[in-house]
Amino acid sequence: MSEAEVNLLRSLLFQQSQLPMAVLDTSGRITDWNAAAERTLGFSKAEAMGRSALLVRQGDDTRRLQLLLKRIVKERRTADFQTTVRRRDGSSRPPCRRRAGAWSRR
Repeated sequence: MSEAEVNLLRSLLFQQSQLPMAVLDTSGRITDWNAAAERTLGFSKAEAMGRSALLVRQGDDTRRLQLLLKRIVKERRTADFQTTVRRRDGSSRPPCRRRAGAWSRR
């Protein structure tokens, strides 16, 4: 499979996943947001793009997010932790496991 085909497959899997997912840059800004994230969290992709991942966090967890992103960059691997996310309407989604920017119920 060519690199272009692999990239297309990754993109399709991300966009068509039933799990809400976000891709973050090394500063914690959202660089991609799938349709399941729109449905589940209530923020459109246009609203989420370029915003901090704290957009969907309950409370202010800036320091924890910064430490996690530094670890990901240093170790060159994804991280896995549980978090409660906030929907646009202010309600929260129960604790979720987040891995590589994907949220799923545990």
